[in-house]
Amino acid sequence: MLSQETKIESKIEPEIEPATELDPMPAKAAVGAVKKRSGRPWKKSLLLIFGASLIACVAFFAWSYFSTYQETDDAYVTAHITPVSSRIETNVEEILIDDNQHVKKGQLLIRLDERDFQRKVDEARTELERVRKQSLVARGNIALSEMAAQASKLTARGDTAGTTSAIDKATVAIRSAQFALAEQQDILRQKEAERVRAEDDFQRFLKLEKQGAVTTSERDAARRDFEVAKAAVDATQRAINQKQEAISEAKEQLNIARAQRVQSEGTVRTAESRQIQTTVSRLESDVAEAAIKEAEAKLADAQLQLSYCRISAPVAGRIGRKTVELGQRVQPGARLFTLTEDDLWVVANFKENQLEKMQPGQSVEIKVDILPHQKFAGVVESFSPGSGAQFTLLPPDNATGNFTKIVQRIPVKILFKNSLLKFQDKLVPGLSAIASVKVQ
Repeated sequence: MLSQETKIESKIEPEIEPATELDPMPAKAAVGAVKKRSGRPWKKSLLLIFGASLIACVAFFAWSYFSTYQETDDAYVTAHITPVSSRIETNVEEILIDDNQHVKKGQLLIRLDERDFQRKVDEARTELERVRKQSLVARGNIALSEMAAQASKLTARGDTAGTTSAIDKATVAIRSAQFALAEQQDILRQKEAERVRAEDDFQRFLKLEKQGAVTTSERDAARRDFEVAKAAVDATQRAINQKQEAISEAKEQLNIARAQRVQSEGTVRTAESRQIQTTVSRLESDVAEAAIKEAEAKLADAQLQLSYCRISAPVAGRIGRKTVELGQRVQPGARLFTLTEDDLWVVANFKENQLEKMQPGQSVEIKVDILPHQKFAGVVESFSPGSGAQFTLLPPDNATGNFTKIVQRIPVKILFKNSLLKFQDKLVPGLSAIASVKVQ
């Protein structure tokens, strides 16, 4: 160091004007100042080199980090938050939960007064039994109507066949009787002629007997022939009367058969009406079946309304914002409490220029402000279908007014890899987080 200073001094000294005899002190001061200035550039250079190296190292590590990771502190923890409300209007009978309590899926939380709804269920069940019995009666009527229709058909067919046969038989009987009557009438004319001849012979024999021309035996023979002829005429007349009576009886049977045919035609109409009654019975059965379905639907609705009296947890989670109280009159749609699900994830709003290399499935390091010394492992699950500005109440319209480019942020859904059961009481939706995605 001394040799270097001596060299510097030797180089600098010729530039200093020699001090006069009157002023020796300024010369010494100038030499000291030169010596003092001569040590600064070396230290400065060393500091500059050290600073540059440090900055280069920091820049290298920063470049290495930012080229490998994309980080944002615009992130928060979220979950499905389910508002639970009543579907019916009734009073609260029992409350089985409290604020911040953890519940399991399907766990009974609140019981409402179910007496009115149980009565409606009983009424609907009674109505269902009634219409079912009506359906059975309607089915029985169908069977009865079908049997009656078949019996009427058979009866009508038998009556029609019987009346047709009776009409044919009576017609034949009339024709036979008329033919026999004509024949007897011819015989009667013959017998009448024989009677007239026998009577004339008898009268003639009576005159001849008085004259003594014939004997008494001949007269008696003539009388006998006359009586026989007279008896034959009477017998033929009786036969004619019988044939006339037979004709009248056959005509009466024909009229009866015709009347029976009319009656059988009525039986046919009755059988047809029985068939219509069968159709009506089937329709009544269909109506009864429809009534059964309607009653079943009413019973199912009443049972559903009754089930609403027991409010259970739709998912596993924690109770929050409980506003329901015992004995309270709840209304349909009124919020009773909020259920926060156990399944948590992070929504990180990355700038659009950070998403070039980001893909689903990449690893994520998550830090939550409430647990600053705890790191969580995550994975990129999906990207939002639009920037955050697009889902606001009034999305921006860059086609109007003066345009100023603003870097947009895209929500990215990040899932936790680790089990969060240990931190269940502290990790809640709404917490701020920092998400670092390893993109390389």
